[in-house]
Amino acid sequence: MCIRDRMGYGSMVSAPLAGGFLTGKYNDKQIPEGSRFAGDKLGKEESGKLIKIYEGAGGKNIYSKLKALGELAKELKCTQAQLAMAWCIVNKDVSSCLVGATNPSQILDNLGALEVAKNWTAEIEKRVEGIVRNKPTPDFNWRDWKPLEPRRSTQININS
Repeated sequence: MCIRDRMGYGSMVSAPLAGGFLTGKYNDKQIPEGSRFAGDKLGKEESGKLIKIYEGAGGKNIYSKLKALGELAKELKCTQAQLAMAWCIVNKDVSSCLVGATNPSQILDNLGALEVAKNWTAEIEKRVEGIVRNKPTPDFNWRDWKPLEPRRSTQININS
């Protein structure tokens, strides 16, 4: 049994919106004026480094993945940020998500993720996984010689 299950531990997600990449504002490869990566807040050099990190973490087709997440969010009648936050919230291994906001409307938008999480289904999970394709390889139970159930497949129901 995993220590998270045995001790009731969970992870704290410190960047559930990936520095803004998962909000939808960078889906078209443009950096909006006034955004974190515009250079005026972090500086051009630091912004460039962070963009390369996020682009590298998402794979070579990160922008097509971001656009697909945006389309799914529209279909679910939520924002792309709410979809990303809900994906974190329903993971049983997550205890909390730290969010940052530069204005009150972003805080309100982030809180909307709770409604999305309440309506989360296995079908939504499957569709998100089909887009991001980042499901971890499950651990292996060497005593039984069988793979363990993937951690991401077990989610919490926030309605209970």
